[in-house]
Amino acid sequence: FGISVALSGNILFVGSNNERVYCFTRSGNSWSISQPFFTKPNSDNFGVSVAINGYHLLVGMKGNDVPFVDQGGGVIYSFNGIEWVENSTLLGRESDPIGSEVGAT
Repeated sequence: FGISVALSGNILFVGSNNERVYCFTRSGNSWSISQPFFTKPNSDNFGVSVAINGYHLLVGMKGNDVPFVDQGGGVIYSFNGIEWVENSTLLGRESDPIGSEVGAT
């Protein structure tokens, strides 16, 4: 837990080594889990990196196994006013380590 973190205002995303990303929201001085994100099928290291920009979240995954072996990538989520929903998945080439580090501007 805590392999990666991204903070924007009252929203905190934390990547974990169990291939999940947790969304925390702050109210006053306390934080609570508002939504967990679970690993994508056939992906490895989902949540190894996270980045947020406004209402957009990018979650890195260092080794996706479909359609190629160890294909890195990322998943883009957007906040629709109620929850974070998946928009698209970005994938690299076979044995391409993209997704190890991500950033959003």
